[in-house]
Amino acid sequence: MPFYDFECENCNKVTEEMFSIAKRPSYIPCPNCGGKAIRIISRRVATNAESRVMWSKAFGIHPDQIPEMEQRFPGDKYHPVSGAMRIKGYQHQKQIAKRLGMIID
Repeated sequence: MPFYDFECENCNKVTEEMFSIAKRPSYIPCPNCGGKAIRIISRRVATNAESRVMWSKAFGIHPDQIPEMEQRFPGDKYHPVSGAMRIKGYQHQKQIAKRLGMIID
């Protein structure tokens, strides 16, 4: 079963829940405040459940560009074969999206 992300309209807390594709809801009650948490589109591609390491192809690059990008952005890490970027969590994902111009505040 896939994981889905939900963001609360009241407190903005993002929650990850597992549902079958057939039974995925468009919203759930927020576990933090009880408000309405709307299902959001996640850019995450793969998750290693043990370490919670996430790899995002949406933020990835061609593997030939890895040395250059790691030099320009020392904290960024890329998968050596796919070029997918390592994401450390939701806040890190938002920071990268902002840096790349995918989120405008």
